[in-house]
Amino acid sequence: MTNKNKDTSPKRRIAKKKRMSPVKKPNKRELSIPVRYYEKLHRPPRDKLLQDKLADRLVLWAKTDEALTIDGFALKELISPYRFKRMAPENEYFQQALEYARAAVGDRLFKLGLFKKADSSLVAKTLPIYNEEYREFVLQKQDKQQQGIINVIMERFPSSSEVPEIPEEDE
Repeated sequence: MTNKNKDTSPKRRIAKKKRMSPVKKPNKRELSIPVRYYEKLHRPPRDKLLQDKLADRLVLWAKTDEALTIDGFALKELISPYRFKRMAPENEYFQQALEYARAAVGDRLFKLGLFKKADSSLVAKTLPIYNEEYREFVLQKQDKQQQGIINVIMERFPSSSEVPEIPEEDE
């Protein structure tokens, strides 16, 4: 007598494949756990003590060489940069730490541009975000340039090849 397993026959395997649904149905335990899209992102702390600790970490991070943007710290801490910056008006200590970090990042960017370790045009465009004095300088320069602009309005000549002559209507 041969001892055949029921699952090894070709007919049984084909029938079993047809019965199996391609979509996995969740069990009761999986349904009870709330699923979040952003499971690892953190909200900024609301407690003042925790905000102060975050501000201390921000100052220490701003002193490192990896600090090139303020948003980089927020992303490292898995906090939305927009929500991170909204904490500043609520906490004066955090606001001071954020200003220090901006100044430190601005100084680092200036030095990188000065010693040609970073693209100077990129530094020139991003430095006003981090340095108040440079921002005021750029705004004053733009105001002076706008005052010196002369607008010349030229009419097109009807005999040019770009603009065809408009036929005059007989009245």
